[in-house]
Amino acid sequence: MPHATDRPHQSLAIEATLQGESYGFGRERLRLPMGLEASFGWLRHPPTLMVVPRWADGRVLLLRRYRPAVGQRLLEFPSGRLAAGETAAQAAQRLMALVLGPNGPGAGPAIAAAWEPLGQLRPNPGYSDEQMALGLVRLAPQQLPLPNDTIEGLLGGDDGSTGQLLSLSPAALDGALASGDEFLDGRTLTAWFLARRRW
Repeated sequence: MPHATDRPHQSLAIEATLQGESYGFGRERLRLPMGLEASFGWLRHPPTLMVVPRWADGRVLLLRRYRPAVGQRLLEFPSGRLAAGETAAQAAQRLMALVLGPNGPGAGPAIAAAWEPLGQLRPNPGYSDEQMALGLVRLAPQQLPLPNDTIEGLLGGDDGSTGQLLSLSPAALDGALASGDEFLDGRTLTAWFLARRRW
């Protein structure tokens, strides 16, 4: 919700634009609500979502994904872009089928319950207009928890990334996040905080 005193900035001039297949970059001369004039550039990002998937026994599904931009593997909940005209609930179903399809046991839909929204997140407001929907899903009974807490496998994600699937209890995830041994993803920390409050 906007702050009561927030007013929109005024665009004075478009200085540069660059549009790629999925992302764009814009630079504008702006007059800010407090009167300051300056040039600002930001990444124009399509809408995204992050899913907190949970089995009936309380375990949650995560990924340890390699992120080339930082050269590290990060512990994350599944996330991806929303396709044009796609709702967050539809995107969550598609994303979970993609993540669990080649690796998860059983057949049929990956999600047993409807998307339960947790809220909206602006992950990188200093340089991107990305808006991310956060939500919970309950995994279908036939999609059983991974047997030994962790399984290696290629993930056919929409960004072509690879990673490791993990199935962790809430206590084990809390311990992993607090240990300092994991490189953390801020979006995942936010989603987990909101999920824990909801449960």
